[in-house]
Amino acid sequence: MKICHIVPSYYPAVRYGGPIWAIHHMCKSLAKLGHDVTVLTTSVNMHENLDVPLNRAVDIDGVKVFYFPVSFLRRWFFSWGLRKKMQAIIPGMDFVHIHSLFLWPTFQAARIANKSGIPYCISPHGALVPELLASRSPYIKKIALQFFEKKNILDANFIHATAKLEEINIKSVQVPFTKIEVIELGIDTCITQDDDDSNDPILKISTPYLLFLGRISWKKQIDRIIAALPYTRKDIHLVIAGYDDEHLTVSLKKIADDLGLSGRVHFYGPVQGKHKQELLSNSMALVLTSLHENFGIVILESWANARPVILSPNIGLVESMLAADAGVLVPDSPKSFGELINRLGANPDFLDSMGQNGFNLVKERYSWGARAHELVSVYERYRQSP
Repeated sequence: MKICHIVPSYYPAVRYGGPIWAIHHMCKSLAKLGHDVTVLTTSVNMHENLDVPLNRAVDIDGVKVFYFPVSFLRRWFFSWGLRKKMQAIIPGMDFVHIHSLFLWPTFQAARIANKSGIPYCISPHGALVPELLASRSPYIKKIALQFFEKKNILDANFIHATAKLEEINIKSVQVPFTKIEVIELGIDTCITQDDDDSNDPILKISTPYLLFLGRISWKKQIDRIIAALPYTRKDIHLVIAGYDDEHLTVSLKKIADDLGLSGRVHFYGPVQGKHKQELLSNSMALVLTSLHENFGIVILESWANARPVILSPNIGLVESMLAADAGVLVPDSPKSFGELINRLGANPDFLDSMGQNGFNLVKERYSWGARAHELVSVYERYRQSP
């Protein structure tokens, strides 16, 4: 099949976190199966631009990637060059996979695919969650959904949900969707080994620690983890690693200082490659207290390193975690959260057992090989339907 993925930003734009890794390894895995995979994207990497060739094909792991500059309206990834390329390429494709919503490239891609009679799907990647729709620029999103995106969504052959929880959230949005397909994401176990040649260790602490790994964002609710630490043993620390494009580190440090925790909360900045693997494999557990996550690639990374997870309920992989006994849920109050951490810290064998359960789950269910085959079968079904 000739498959085109439309993505506002693409690898190596890792400042956007897990979705960038997931989409790249999705495309890479489809190419490994022998499909002709093209990605049309921009060179935007949050507040920076990628140092990549523009306006021509770049081969990344067997995927043809075209990067285009964004000269203005950067927040919406506005690019005439990208639109021109979409108009030239999409009509010759067998299937178009659009990632995200409420952005100019994805809006244009859906219109071009529909006009060309090419089947397409949309992966919202958490964009159709009621809580998040209501939290930032709600009126703009409501207008965009009703007057711009609604038609694109209704004309799509299907909406791709990455977990049952995301499917439930999508159905709660007031748009009469015709079809939702739940196709989980996967992990390439090499992603923590091929991005950093440094052999220097990054760990600066030798005591037990919880790990938050990901973008430092308001929706991650990292302050909830910090608030639980006063109720834990004094030898349990917290490591926070990730990009801080929302400039929240200062306020989080103040919260820690006000609670007398400045020596127990450590900010490591962004980590990749062996450094990421080192932080994951040596942690007590990965902690994710997000307001919402449609899936949670970092959870698979933790399990791939045989470490358990502690998750808030509104995360796509919670159901899998509970079924496999590969982690526990975050309690409601800081005190209960701290008491849970103490119990886990006092039982390292239990932590290791849950981590091993997670490792087995990734091996059995979340390899990209299996996920890519499932995705192609769904593409084919809709491509062949009248």
